[in-house]
Amino acid sequence: MTRRCLAVRTDVTSFESVQDMVRKTLDEFGKIDVLVNNAGVVRIGLVEDFSVEEWDRIMDVNAKGVFLCCKSVIPHMKSQRSGKIINISSSSGRSGWARYGAYCASKFAIVGFTQALAKEVAEYNITANTVCPGIIYTDMWKYLSEQFGNLRSMTPQASFDALVQENIPLRKPQTSEDIARAVHFLASSEADSITGIALDVSGGQIMR
Repeated sequence: MTRRCLAVRTDVTSFESVQDMVRKTLDEFGKIDVLVNNAGVVRIGLVEDFSVEEWDRIMDVNAKGVFLCCKSVIPHMKSQRSGKIINISSSSGRSGWARYGAYCASKFAIVGFTQALAKEVAEYNITANTVCPGIIYTDMWKYLSEQFGNLRSMTPQASFDALVQENIPLRKPQTSEDIARAVHFLASSEADSITGIALDVSGGQIMR
């Protein structure tokens, strides 16, 4: 089966850049059925030591970026009276972690925003849901493992392994494929009656 794709370099903190991405997508494919907001950045540090610039950067990418992408796509989805919006939050958007103040704030914001959005667009047959990943060995978690390793006098790999063992009941990290399967489900017709949820894919780290 042949698949078509389009890559558009986009700054999710810029409304103009996001609108350009949406226009190019519509020009290429004629419609947008699914929006997945997955851009994210992280920095850790004590609140008293955290710079205003670092705070603003995290909130701009993680929270404002989701808002701008949704704002730009919703008019089209409303006109076609269908659509799936899936916003990627985090287990840190479900439970606070020390030294993660800005990141937690941005990821908690996504969960609340998505719930509000789900109610706004439901009458147009548009669903909005959140996926909350746990611990995955991505570049972001490599950075976090280094930072926590420095605090605990551990190598980054040992730090990552310890974080998994201490926080994940299933005692194993999640994978990109785990998250992709959750997104695929929420984007499918099988999830047509699911909206406003936060789906935890965290190996039991979050249970509610």
